[in-house]
Amino acid sequence: MFRAFVVFIEIVLLVATLRTEFMQYWLRDIQYTVSEWMVTIAEIPDQQEIAKLQDNIRPFLGGMSESQLVYLEEITESRNSIQLFNKQYCIDQDMNPFIYGTTLRVVCREINRSPLSSNS
Repeated sequence: MFRAFVVFIEIVLLVATLRTEFMQYWLRDIQYTVSEWMVTIAEIPDQQEIAKLQDNIRPFLGGMSESQLVYLEEITESRNSIQLFNKQYCIDQDMNPFIYGTTLRVVCREINRSPLSSNS
């Protein structure tokens, strides 16, 4: 009987502690940190594919200006930006003010070879 009473008191103290404002803040902080880790881990395959894509495109960038290189780096920053670029400039063939001609065709070819161009 005494053991059950002690367990009951421990549970009450645990619940009371977990409901404090500090504990709620601390648990939210832990949840945020863990979710950021999980997002980072989930993005590792995409980051590896992006690095491969950038390596495949790099030999064809010899005649590009600094602003064009910065623009290309921005569009190869994430899967979403690559897919948007692919749809707008490679598939729909909209005019791109920064990358055009043979360079655009090479970039589009390398994007289409990459698994990043699919919506999976």
